[in-house]
Amino acid sequence: MGALQGPHQPEMVAVKMIRGQSINDSELRKFLQEVHTWSKLDNEHILPLRGITVQLGWTLSIISPWMANGSARKYVSSGSVDPGPLLRDIAEGLHYLHTREDPVYHGDLKGENVLISNGGRALLADFGFSALVDSSFSLSISEPLGGSPLWMAPEKLDGYDDSEATDVYSFAMLTLELFTRRNPFHGETSQNMIQDIKNGRRPRRPNPDSTRNRLTNDWWRLCQLCWDNDPARRWTTNEILRFRPRA
Repeated sequence: MGALQGPHQPEMVAVKMIRGQSINDSELRKFLQEVHTWSKLDNEHILPLRGITVQLGWTLSIISPWMANGSARKYVSSGSVDPGPLLRDIAEGLHYLHTREDPVYHGDLKGENVLISNGGRALLADFGFSALVDSSFSLSISEPLGGSPLWMAPEKLDGYDDSEATDVYSFAMLTLELFTRRNPFHGETSQNMIQDIKNGRRPRRPNPDSTRNRLTNDWWRLCQLCWDNDPARRWTTNEILRFRPRA
């Protein structure tokens, strides 16, 4: 993603280019549909979409406001930022998406797909483009899945569509990611991690020192409630918003 400023464009904008992939007609229609949906979203925790262009080196590009603080993953990387308030912002954004008249599911929720405003607030970005936009994390798997497998719900790994429950599962993995500043399952090894996740494997609770003692019992319980193997048993975004961790 790069920044762009022109004489007729007073605000800094970010440009995400979709490179190196041949997009067929069906994928292009899906892309344009997702762009149209994103352009209609209006919430303080959703990154605004300014438009798309093919005028930058004939590359299909998504244009949005520039967020100098970068991604949530980058923002917490030093360990000085408490992820708790960011996670509430993210939950607010998800709740807005899921409770619209026409619900929207993010589909690729992880630290790199949450951007931080100049005021330190979290904004959801990169809706529905997981199959088209290059991901910062890749894992070789046999199925042609979009998204980021270590953040993905077991039913999505089995090919089911996105839903509130799949987003909530990914929210739990994002919670762990922001508290530890590492990918889910960091330091754990498996010959077949994807199958293990489908069978119910979840990350081990990290050492308190690695989270600066911020991942309390309450936060860990939230993760467990949100990544339950049964989608029907997972918390909803409404329940997440009612969550008040004890200090």
